[in-house]
Amino acid sequence: MIDAAAIARAAEQAHLAIDACAAEQLARFAALLLRWNKSFNLIARGDEDRFLSRHLIDSLTASAWLEGSRVADLGTGAGLPGIPLAINNPARHFVLLDRGERRLQFVRQAIIDLGLDNVMPVQTDIGRYRPETLFDTVVSRAVGEPTKLWRMAQPMLGATGRAVFFCGPEAIAPSNADGAKQIQIDEVALPGLERRHRLLVIDRA
Repeated sequence: MIDAAAIARAAEQAHLAIDACAAEQLARFAALLLRWNKSFNLIARGDEDRFLSRHLIDSLTASAWLEGSRVADLGTGAGLPGIPLAINNPARHFVLLDRGERRLQFVRQAIIDLGLDNVMPVQTDIGRYRPETLFDTVVSRAVGEPTKLWRMAQPMLGATGRAVFFCGPEAIAPSNADGAKQIQIDEVALPGLERRHRLLVIDRA
C-alpha cells in the first residue's frame, strides 16, 4: 500500500514540493489505479511494486516546468502524468487526451472519486485534435519520439507555448528548424530507481 507519508518522503527525496492534501489525494489515486489494474491492465504488472517512483514521482517531476493555466496531456493512458500533475497544480486546468476508451473509463472514475474539477478527459486521436482554446503547456509521457510529438503538439500550443516530453537518454530533440526556439534537457533521478530519465523542455519559437 502506498500511503501519503510514503509519497511525501519520496517527493522530498526527489526535491519535489507537495503539500499534505496533495499527498493524500495521490495516495487515493494510487490505490484506485492499482485496484483497477487487476482487471484493466492500466500499467505493466511488473511496475506495481515500483509504482510510487516509476509512475507517481516520475509524473510529478514535470511540475516545475509547467507554464500558464492550460495544460494538455497527450496520450494520457491511465492518467499519467496528467492526474498527478493536476492534483499538485489545482490552479491549472488539464485536458487529458487519449484514443483508448478503456483507459479513459478509469480516468473518468478517478476524476469523480478524487473530486478533481480541474481535469477534463477527451477521447480523440491526438494527431488530429484541435482545441478551441490553445494550451500553454503540452506534456507527454511514454507515447512516442520527441520530434513526432512536437509536430503533433505545435497546433495545440499558443504562440509562447511549451512542450514537456518524458524520454530516454537516446531521444533526439527537434531542431530549431522544427519551430523550437529553446530546448532544455533536465536529467531526473528517481528514488529507488537506478536509471535516470530525461525531461525534454521545448519552448516554441
